[in-house]
Amino acid sequence: MHAIGENSVYLGGLYYGARGTEMSSIELSGSRGGVTSPSGMFGAVGDLSDVTNNAGLLGTQSNPIKIKIDSSRYPEAAEHAADATASGLPAKGRINRDGVDQNRDESLKGTPTKPGYDRDEFPPAVLDTGGKGASVRYITPSDNRGAGSSMGHQMRKLPNGTWVEIVVE
Repeated sequence: MHAIGENSVYLGGLYYGARGTEMSSIELSGSRGGVTSPSGMFGAVGDLSDVTNNAGLLGTQSNPIKIKIDSSRYPEAAEHAADATASGLPAKGRINRDGVDQNRDESLKGTPTKPGYDRDEFPPAVLDTGGKGASVRYITPSDNRGAGSSMGHQMRKLPNGTWVEIVVE
């Protein structure tokens, strides 16, 4: 049986230990030994090693999964992220797909559309730190949508509640 400690995270009603192993509350109480595979929780996701942080976890507040913005491919989105974090906005947050629409409405309120541009938000609306108070900047659609697609691809296997940090490379 795994003990809950610094290398464990509570996520979606379950505790996860090192390397993303799932431990149910029954296992934690000691009434059943062993550790189950995370594949039951995530369906046919397969090996989660490509979405874990350096400690092998699915992300914690102190050790989040890094979601990268490639500054050579998406220079406008990267510059916006760097400027927003330099001004004090958080680069970390938990994935909250259910809150995307509300966050987007709150962050874009009062920022009109502009022909030929997208309104880029930082922190992204998919994070619980997005929404009201987010930085909004006009950038070219290809840059904004490419960066968004890249970040979405990096987060696709991660469940809601996972701590991530947006980093510019």
